[in-house]
Amino acid sequence: MKIGTNPVGNYKPVYRKPETTQVNTTKPVETKPVINDKEKLFFSDKYPQNKEQIMNHHFYMKNGNMSGVTIGSLFDKRG
Repeated sequence: MKIGTNPVGNYKPVYRKPETTQVNTTKPVETKPVINDKEKLFFSDKYPQNKEQIMNHHFYMKNGNMSGVTIGSLFDKRG
């Protein structure tokens, strides 16, 4: 029995190495405060009647926790 080739040449197995793909690594996200202390001072000087509220304001982060508040320091003020 004789093995002949065809125009494609697929009479023997082809062992190809899988192509390697470049994976781009992501940089860690840097969390910056939404409003820094200088900005809080600027707005507290601009609106002196709301100074205490501006200086004590905290923002919620995307995971639902408040920034700048540790466990046990948040009190229920509704009562």
